[in-house]
Amino acid sequence: MPKYVYVVVLVIFFGFCVFQYGFDYGIAKALLDTRDKMVGTDIITATTTIPTTTSRPIGETCYREYRKQVEEKKNNVAGSLPWLDPATVQLFCDSLSSHQSVLEWGCGGSTIFFSRFVRKWTCVEHVPSWGQFINKALKNESFSDKVSVNVIEPTLFYDAKIPAGSNNDGTYEQFREYVEFPASLGEKFDVILDDGRARVAAAESAIRNKLLQEDGILIIHDWERRFYKVLLERGFYEYKVDKESQRHLGVLKLKDKL
Repeated sequence: MPKYVYVVVLVIFFGFCVFQYGFDYGIAKALLDTRDKMVGTDIITATTTIPTTTSRPIGETCYREYRKQVEEKKNNVAGSLPWLDPATVQLFCDSLSSHQSVLEWGCGGSTIFFSRFVRKWTCVEHVPSWGQFINKALKNESFSDKVSVNVIEPTLFYDAKIPAGSNNDGTYEQFREYVEFPASLGEKFDVILDDGRARVAAAESAIRNKLLQEDGILIIHDWERRFYKVLLERGFYEYKVDKESQRHLGVLKLKDKL
């Protein structure tokens, strides 16, 4: 048999091997990508790992329910889903366990969605009409008995027309009753979600009023805002952070346990 025939056969054989490898790799990668999208493991940038608590962690269940509701387009109704990026939702889900008591400054879709996965949820809202809307939405949910919505209006005038991202979160003086309300409850919380007004003042009150459990976490939305980073000089450190999303999420812990 002529030598060139051997060459042709070898080229065809190696070409087939390369094609088969690429085909198999493509199938495997597609399967892994599908798995990661379902579980959400490919969208979090973490600095540390949140340990599993003795109660039932609900991260995977929580995120799958979120994806399900997004696909069902339930988020067309204002307030029915968290106004958070998917990676942020994943990180938040991974931070929750069924035994936890949660405090939230700034009610919304997060109140309605995440509260089903924990033992108790206490929310503080500064806009009466929005608080009424959230309460009305919760009436249709089987877990509404574990949620309390507390409307505390600003102490002084606050111009909500100016975006919060323009360093207009509001001051402690403007939101003193709003910030201090949780202290009147006489409780400590496993998780505090700081996603409302006067966020720096609210986080500082968590230290001053000893609102966090010994191993509790404070989760602050829009962590990319530079003026929030002062909290790293006032008793907190970054425990875990989502930097993948346009709007970051910071999971903070106390440098010194309460």
